[in-house]
Amino acid sequence: MSGGDGAAFYLPDGDAYVATDETRGPWSPVHQHAGPPSALVARAMVRAVAADSADAVDGVAPTFHPSRITLELLRPIPIARLRVDVEIERRTKSTRLVRGRLVAGDTELARAQALFVREAPVVLPPHVPSLARPPAGPDGLTASTFPFFREPVGYHTAMELRFAAGGFGEARSTAWMRMRVPLVLGETPSGIERVLCAADSTNGVTNVLGFEAYTFVNADLSVHLHRLPVGEWVAMEAVTVPQPTGVGLAESALSDERGAIGRALQSLVIAARG
Repeated sequence: MSGGDGAAFYLPDGDAYVATDETRGPWSPVHQHAGPPSALVARAMVRAVAADSADAVDGVAPTFHPSRITLELLRPIPIARLRVDVEIERRTKSTRLVRGRLVAGDTELARAQALFVREAPVVLPPHVPSLARPPAGPDGLTASTFPFFREPVGYHTAMELRFAAGGFGEARSTAWMRMRVPLVLGETPSGIERVLCAADSTNGVTNVLGFEAYTFVNADLSVHLHRLPVGEWVAMEAVTVPQPTGVGLAESALSDERGAIGRALQSLVIAARG
């Protein structure tokens, strides 16, 4: 809808969101890359938990961290008007279990489940190992572009990509990504939105199977986070493992410029092009 004006991935439209051309993926000119819609669902889940008044004391609700978000991608997501339905399914003293759906019209496109963990101060012993250091960059690294997108405007133009190690065609690569446009028009992207927008490219930044010879679509995305990123950049130390059965797995260690933040996994459906 945006015609590549670079405004945002989505435009608010009442209780829904209209996808722009910036959401376009590599497999079809009319379908989205799964990163932006995954971030849109995560955004709704985080807001639902933040607005929940259960366990509030003197009007102040506890803070819950999005520890794990899993999305099942049921069918291709059209570049169209979308609605996100969210409900808190279970509340305990220390957790919230949230379910969500991504819908276009009457068609369910994706299902999601998220586990939120209540934050509380804990004094850790001094011998606890420090987290992995972040990969080199992103300052000073050369900008790259996903080579397998066919349209001039899409996710590949709305996201900035820089390799710190490896590159396309290699089973292991390390890449930094950041959003060039906000997720929703008029908003500053949150940390969870930045992670989900990037993490669905875990398989894409390796591209160990050539686009012209194979399709390698992920049927799901699962992201585990021990903390949210600080700043605009998210790094993926990614590895893709395809099998001759047509099944594959893509995994990445996620970092920001301060260090490790979590992990992402994708189940791959692989097929040779006719």
